[in-house]
Amino acid sequence: MKFVTGDETGLIKVSGVEKKELLGKMGVQSRTEGIECMEWVPGTEGHVVVGKTNGIVQRWDAYNQTLAASWDPLTVAHEKPRSVFFMQPPTSPPLMLTCCENGAVAIRKMDDAMMTITDEEDITVAGPVSRMKASPSHTKLGYGGKENELQLYDFETRKVEWKARNVPCNKLDLRLPVWVTDLQWIDREDDRKIAICTAYGQVRVYDVRAQRRPVMDTKISEDSEQIRLMDGTRLTCLDVHSSGTWAAVGDALGGLTKVDLRTGNIFGKFKNISGSVRAVQFHRTENVLACASLDRFVRVYELRTMKMINQVYLKQRLNTLLFDVEPSTAEPEKEMKKRGKPVGSGKGEEEEEDDMDPFDAMHGMEQDDEDEGSKN
Repeated sequence: MKFVTGDETGLIKVSGVEKKELLGKMGVQSRTEGIECMEWVPGTEGHVVVGKTNGIVQRWDAYNQTLAASWDPLTVAHEKPRSVFFMQPPTSPPLMLTCCENGAVAIRKMDDAMMTITDEEDITVAGPVSRMKASPSHTKLGYGGKENELQLYDFETRKVEWKARNVPCNKLDLRLPVWVTDLQWIDREDDRKIAICTAYGQVRVYDVRAQRRPVMDTKISEDSEQIRLMDGTRLTCLDVHSSGTWAAVGDALGGLTKVDLRTGNIFGKFKNISGSVRAVQFHRTENVLACASLDRFVRVYELRTMKMINQVYLKQRLNTLLFDVEPSTAEPEKEMKKRGKPVGSGKGEEEEEDDMDPFDAMHGMEQDDEDEGSKN
């Protein structure tokens, strides 16, 4: 079982879960090339596309550590993309889209191999945008951000066809602020139900056909509403389980919570995290969950018991995480290790810089000692 991570210094790493080892790394180590977003290339094995701080989008063969393609930003407005993803509209060739916080969306028409750009287009949606994703039918774009409610953008008509409505005012008749930080369609074959998390500690579920306000609204933070909306828990990411009944939600204080999307009940928390959670993802075939955080660890949890089964230390502060699409049968891990430490071409890649404070890893080291003690 493998996973791919991207960090804020521009490195992309492939790691093994079972042996807690680095299998390969690629990219140029530079703050200007930090990895902001990452996605699998559909129809390929081990190929990822990444969006960088400087706006460059690259396609990498993660398992062979080779750069397959690179595309420059369309304009200066397309720097620091928040999302990168692929679409296959019914009446269009494959598309690769990147969206920036200011609402600038770059649409690149690709060939069938998704290697060559045949046409480019630049559109703008209402910003700011914290996250944008394609609907399961590949006909709509869902997005939202700070003071920007969840919206569905029809890709054919190029118009917003649905926009969420804020929840009612609180008991003091004060409007509640809005800040959508991540979203995910609950059913991978249905465009109707969407789950979001917010910077103010809320998890909400919308049914587009039912109403504009959320059909389920719960809060993760235990603080009072007034404190929570000022300096409370900022939810950063979420992923919905394949069953569509619950989600894992990460926050900026190192919390990772299991939430029932039907009732809003909180099942519990995944523990041992000491840094802001930046990415969380379920494995498609295994009963496990992984999260990447700013404490430089990727942790893997068993879903039923919610216990940590492994963790890997990766030196840099992590921004993105992708689990391997299938169990690691594509190539034995020992074959990847034979390649040594291959990285992309460029300056500053000969030696990987470790800018970590030794105290940042103490929590993870203590956990390793506990695990070894229990085995003995």
